[in-house]
Amino acid sequence: MKATPPPTANAKVNPFDAFQREQITTEELAVAGGGDAKDAPAELVGILHGGHSARVTALALHADGKHLISGDVDGAICVWDVRTRQKVASFAGEHDDGRYALRLSFSAAGQRLATNVWPSGPAVFKSGDALTLLKRPVRHFRDYDAITIALSPDGKRLAASNRLGTATVWDVDSGQKLMTLSGHSEAIRALEFSADGARLATASLDGTVKLWDAPMGRELRTLQGFEGRALYCLACSRDGARVAAAGIGDRFKIWNTASGEEVATCHAHLGEIFWALDFSPDGSQIAACRVGWLTVWNAQAATVLHEWKMPGVRSVLFAPDGRHLIYGDQTGGIYVLRLRKS
Repeated sequence: MKATPPPTANAKVNPFDAFQREQITTEELAVAGGGDAKDAPAELVGILHGGHSARVTALALHADGKHLISGDVDGAICVWDVRTRQKVASFAGEHDDGRYALRLSFSAAGQRLATNVWPSGPAVFKSGDALTLLKRPVRHFRDYDAITIALSPDGKRLAASNRLGTATVWDVDSGQKLMTLSGHSEAIRALEFSADGARLATASLDGTVKLWDAPMGRELRTLQGFEGRALYCLACSRDGARVAAAGIGDRFKIWNTASGEEVATCHAHLGEIFWALDFSPDGSQIAACRVGWLTVWNAQAATVLHEWKMPGVRSVLFAPDGRHLIYGDQTGGIYVLRLRKS
């Protein structure tokens, strides 16, 4: 049998492939299983711990796939090296009296990171060495009481929403306010730029999703179908062709962004509130965490591919390879699942 040649120096190594279940201790499996190691997901291959002591509410991956940023309800933010599975930096109190990490958002190339830690407000940092990542903000919008934020793919614009149902877009370098987006009747709880930066999607407690021309601030269309039920999260596919939104209830919807046509409705057998959504890199799957459950659907057929009962899960993120799923829970742990082929 011919031996497999070792990887060359220039070979791109996927750090998530190095995770192995055998490296997880029985005690760690018990925490992941809610007290019993036997209840830990069979797909669990890695745990990042020692960084948070409170519920993990925000996750973001650098474009290199090697560094993960996480935030918790106490306002602490941690930087992880995925290759070593070690925390390389943590920041508590760096955002004045920050007490709740609401959102983390990287620009497409990873050169900038935006944070929203309540109540100190949105900030944008230059992404460099992990040890100095959150030390020197490019811009800090201290006077804006933001619910959530999104950084444009080029890192030049920051969008943030408030409790009045509007969103504001700033030029990050100058700090100048570029526009205010008005149209929702209640607070905007989620927003996201399309991958090309041309559109901005907003989801509101009024039960609607709006698509905006991001450079001009013009409303393009309103997406409905939730009968006024509050929306808490949304996700845009990497190609910008679809947007999904969810909130209160047992289902979420996916629309075609060009036509506004509803292309799928994904139903959950149990559910009260959806907290987070994320499309896989190729757009074929979508992950959602809701009260007590983490589920992956086929994004075209709206069928369930994987599902785990997980009390306390509040954040979810696909790895760049689309084969690994990252989530954070109420224990402060961050977990990596290796998805089986469906």
